[in-house]
Amino acid sequence: MAARGGSGSAGESAASGGPGPRLGLLLLPLLPLLPLLLPAPVRGRGAAPDKRFEEQAEQLFRSGHTNNWAVLVCTSRFWFNYRHVANTLSVYRSVKRLGIPDSHIVLMLADDMACNSRNPKPATVFSHKNMELNVYGDDVEVDYRSYEVTVENFLRVLTGRVPPSTPRSKRLLSDDRSNILIYMTGHGGNGFLKFQDSEEITNVELADAFEQMWQKRRYHEMLFIIDTCQGASMYERFYSPNVMALASSQVGEDSLSHQPDLAIGVHLMDRYTFYVLEFLEEIHPASQANMNDLGLYHSFTAKAVVYTISLVLKLTVHLIVMKLCKMNFTWALKYFGT
Repeated sequence: MAARGGSGSAGESAASGGPGPRLGLLLLPLLPLLPLLLPAPVRGRGAAPDKRFEEQAEQLFRSGHTNNWAVLVCTSRFWFNYRHVANTLSVYRSVKRLGIPDSHIVLMLADDMACNSRNPKPATVFSHKNMELNVYGDDVEVDYRSYEVTVENFLRVLTGRVPPSTPRSKRLLSDDRSNILIYMTGHGGNGFLKFQDSEEITNVELADAFEQMWQKRRYHEMLFIIDTCQGASMYERFYSPNVMALASSQVGEDSLSHQPDLAIGVHLMDRYTFYVLEFLEEIHPASQANMNDLGLYHSFTAKAVVYTISLVLKLTVHLIVMKLCKMNFTWALKYFGT
């Protein structure tokens, strides 16, 4: 399933040479396998193992996939890029809920919005209006922060070319049975993504890093998601197998911010990530939902938004016409008398 560059649908782009990896496999649950590991008396004396659990175990070992990792990267600094940090922390929260532990997540945040002096709510980062959800929480483990978030460090994490002194928490210790989610957000353009407004990673560098990962047997399947302007351009040069890529925008398109908050003074998230997370919140660790379901969800959401806007416009026009008619009728009564 090799990714190749190409155009995608409006607001969302995908590259794949075959069916997408199931989200349930990408975010592998171990809970359904526990009954197989328990002794027979616990399952019930003389009872045969549940056939459903046997089928799930067989599917697991046939897939060639046994573990999951995530590399989540926010490349933006400065307060007005609050939403990029919120994007990344929201994805971090979702993948942890779906079963990937901190030990298998490499989290890279270029700025610490929770401790920013302009934050009216210190030690918090919100991703929803009215400050409903604090995605910073008490259990966030940031592996690379501030000026550690560089193109060099990111590429070293992917390829495993880190100094010997690098702690385990800053390493991607994946293998050829690992499914990996790589999520990136920040400011970009045609063929590049900026890191901290001081350097860039190009689509060629990213493609070559993925090929090194494949040659070094560092992944089984990989899901790459990027939320930035002209995001689809970042996977145009991919040539490695078993990679699926999703982007928030096509070449020549902008990625749009979402949910402005007057109290904080900035947008809280980007629109694409907001709807991806809305989809993820509807699934559970054992879900069999796949990328097609994500596409259908986005299509339905877009149609619903268009229909709602159309309905509102029609009602607004109708009310304006009624008001004008009423004004004309009132003017006529005053002019001609009763």
